[in-house]
Amino acid sequence: VGVIGAGSFGTALANLIAENYDVLLFARRQEVADEMIRTRENSNQQLHERIHPTGNAIEVADSCRLIFPTVP
Repeated sequence: VGVIGAGSFGTALANLIAENYDVLLFARRQEVADEMIRTRENSNQQLHERIHPTGNAIEVADSCRLIFPTVP
């Protein structure tokens, strides 16, 4: 499952989905994705172990059967 948008809502949604599925969490800026990978947190939330942050939208599109857009 892909989540487009790594803000507070996208991160919360990704954590909920990760209870049952692997999640690719897309951040618009690669440095944000890298920081999430390094710290395993975002928007003051711990990232579930099944969340895989990425800055590559093509990876999300090619890998996910279901994508949730969480951007305004």
